[in-house]
Amino acid sequence: MRSLVRREKPKTISKQIFRINTLRKELIGQMLCDLNTECLELFKTTQPSVLRGKDKEDFKVEDVCTEMKERPPLLYNVIQIILQKKYFFSWPF
Repeated sequence: MRSLVRREKPKTISKQIFRINTLRKELIGQMLCDLNTECLELFKTTQPSVLRGKDKEDFKVEDVCTEMKERPPLLYNVIQIILQKKYFFSWPF
């Protein structure tokens, strides 16, 4: 916690916090909770996703990517990591 007092870079602070197992588990749990919330928001019927489109001719991968960057950015980043693409850091920090 000395890093907070020293006003070190957020990356340095987060690495130090992530080394503490109890905090690591809580952070992962919070990230999974946020990921779940993003997924639930994405598939709400009141604001339908482009993934719900019924017409194959109107389906565009570019539209899906754009929506994923905007609506569930955490999910988008996880998918990018799984696909081993360049990491797109889209959180508003």
